[in-house]
Amino acid sequence: MKNQNVTQRLSWRLTELPAVTGLSLAFWRKVARMGGLPVRKVQGAVIVLDDDLRAYLSGSNKQGKEPTQSCRAEPQTEPQVASATA
Repeated sequence: MKNQNVTQRLSWRLTELPAVTGLSLAFWRKVARMGGLPVRKVQGAVIVLDDDLRAYLSGSNKQGKEPTQSCRAEPQTEPQVASATA
């Protein structure tokens, strides 16, 4: 039987998240910008710890705060224009 060493990644570059999660880079940038996902900069690379990513995806985080609201844009509504009667 072969010895199978499976190592868990400690961190991900923000640009790698779309490939491993199926969610767009724009989505992850917005989540990070809104504070929903802690990121760190290491020599110019934006890094996400694996534990933080897993916590975000499971809907919880270490700080005990509620997960951030959905990053989906709110539906656009047409502005109401008052009609002038003469």
